[in-house]
Amino acid sequence: MSFLVNQEKSNFKLTNLSSVIVGVNLLKWCVTKIKQFMNDHLFVYGSLLHSIQSQMATFLRSQGQFLGEAYLEGRLFDLGRYPGVVYEPGRGKEVFGHLYQLNVPEACFPRLDFYEGIYPSQPEKGEYIRRKCPVRFQGKMVESWVYLYNFDTAALIEITSGNYLIYLQSDASDDHQQFIDSV
Repeated sequence: MSFLVNQEKSNFKLTNLSSVIVGVNLLKWCVTKIKQFMNDHLFVYGSLLHSIQSQMATFLRSQGQFLGEAYLEGRLFDLGRYPGVVYEPGRGKEVFGHLYQLNVPEACFPRLDFYEGIYPSQPEKGEYIRRKCPVRFQGKMVESWVYLYNFDTAALIEITSGNYLIYLQSDASDDHQQFIDSV
């Protein structure tokens, strides 16, 4: 009889241990899914590109992992000293950029929002707004934060290549390089 009791206790311990292991694995899976839902991706297309040498681009590189090239459906514009993007799905135009996975988005967005001229209390007044948009990355669509230009583009020059790095190599970008050197 004591053998049966000991065997039952042993099975009980194994069952509890198995439940704990399953629970831990389930918790890890939930955390992974929550992190994906929180959206820690940031798409950049201008002065924050990975290859740009500026204090803000360096700050961004320190706040996350560079994932690679990505594309946003939309158009890129010359705003005078830096670019702005307008999200326009279904129009057949794409903007080249880089995708980052941010370590702690809530820690770096206040500084990036300030840099981008966002007014949290009055978003309609800011030059940019930060929105989630789908971007194409490695053949898949990834939901990502993007700083979108917030005003009318009728009087602006479109950067038709959709690629700010190419535009920086043109004669039209002298003011842009001066801006990058200053931030």
